[in-house]
Amino acid sequence: MKQYALIMILVLSSQVLFAQNVRSSDVKTGTVIQMEVYTQGQTYPITLTISSLTTEEIVFSYDFMGSTTGKFINGKENLEKGVVFNWDEPVPGEERKVADNQTLLMLSRTALKELKNNRKTRYNDQILILKDLPSEQEFTPGGTQIDVVYAESENGETKYWILNNDAYPVLMKLKGNPQGIDLEVKAYK
Repeated sequence: MKQYALIMILVLSSQVLFAQNVRSSDVKTGTVIQMEVYTQGQTYPITLTISSLTTEEIVFSYDFMGSTTGKFINGKENLEKGVVFNWDEPVPGEERKVADNQTLLMLSRTALKELKNNRKTRYNDQILILKDLPSEQEFTPGGTQIDVVYAESENGETKYWILNNDAYPVLMKLKGNPQGIDLEVKAYK
């Protein structure tokens, strides 16, 4: 009986630890995202901090390569109805609010909902198809497993890892971007 009780305690303890450490899809003010951007054979570090967060807006303060700072602003229309990414290079000191049909570093809520419900959506002039995350491809930046939605372009050349958060579907990794700019979150805390 003592062995059974000990086994149950160990099992329950491991489940609690597993639940705390394995899935993270939280988005909150103060969250720091360390990312690498890959373009033209170069790697550029960027640190994003969620400096403001409401149901109608998410603002990322950024530090690009330790020398360029500013803000990226996704407003209500961007969050709800964006259909294309903004890939413009950061400008020192800017506070970039893009056109209503664009998003910065995230999909729109409508696109994520459509992707989940219909297994496909149109974004960034591509058809994205919802796929199962490839085996042994869990997304674990900085050792924390992040709950992501995985999609590929119709031709399979562009791959998207999107934070599984209906309100704030942050782009966690992009590979094979036709615009020549890939990115990957290296730490999310």
